[in-house]
Amino acid sequence: MADQENKQPEISPQIVATETGMDMVRDLLLRMGRIKRELVSPRVTGTSEYSMMLVANLLNRRRRDIGGIRVYVTVPANGKDIKYTIEWTRHAFGFWYRKEFVLRGAVEDPENADIKKLRNALDPIQWTADGTTKVDSMNRMFKKIKKSRVRDRASRAGLMVG
Repeated sequence: MADQENKQPEISPQIVATETGMDMVRDLLLRMGRIKRELVSPRVTGTSEYSMMLVANLLNRRRRDIGGIRVYVTVPANGKDIKYTIEWTRHAFGFWYRKEFVLRGAVEDPENADIKKLRNALDPIQWTADGTTKVDSMNRMFKKIKKSRVRDRASRAGLMVG
C-alpha cells in the first residue's frame, strides 16, 4: 500500500522534449542578447500535441526594444520530432516573419539534438533586429503573416498557444 502512494506518475519523453526544446531556444536568445523579460508558458499543454510558447520583445545591439518575437515548440504525443515555429517582427513592419523547422528524432535525446539547425534559424532574427538585411530579401526568404492586434495582445497575455 505504501508503494502505491509513493509512486510518481511517469512523465512522457514528449513532455520532457518540449520543455528541453523551449529551454534551448530561450538560452540561445538570451545568449545572443536579443530578448529580456520573456514570457514563457508555465507548463506544457495539449493532449494530442504538446506545446509551449515564448513571447518577448526583440532587442537590437544596443538592447533597445525594436520589435517582438514569438516561439512555439510542439511535439506530437506519439511523435519523435520537435517542431519549432519562430515569428519575429519590427515595430515599423505591418507583418510577422515566420520560420518553421523540425528537429528529426530529437525526442529520444533532446539535450544532444542538432543545435546548429536551431542556431541557423535564429540568425535571421538577429539580422532583422540589427537592420543588416534588406526587407526585399527577407520577404523572399520567409513567410509573412499580417499583424493582428487581437492575436498579438492575446499572445502577450499568455492566453494563446499556436
